[in-house]
Amino acid sequence: MDERCPKCDHQFLIMKIWGMPNMDEVQRLELEGHSVRIEGCSLPLLGEEVFPFECKKCGHKFGDFEDVF
Repeated sequence: MDERCPKCDHQFLIMKIWGMPNMDEVQRLELEGHSVRIEGCSLPLLGEEVFPFECKKCGHKFGDFEDVF
């Protein structure tokens, strides 16, 4: 994964995943230094502000849920 924090350029992120995750992919991301939060099967409500990425260093939340999913 090449995504980095747009605020501080840190490479390790907290990634939120909705739905049934591919556990091999989750394990790969965690081995790369990322944290994965499995949010469950219910997608966010329409209009709800949701950020799929959060920087582990500065806490900046970013990304557009609709672009990722």
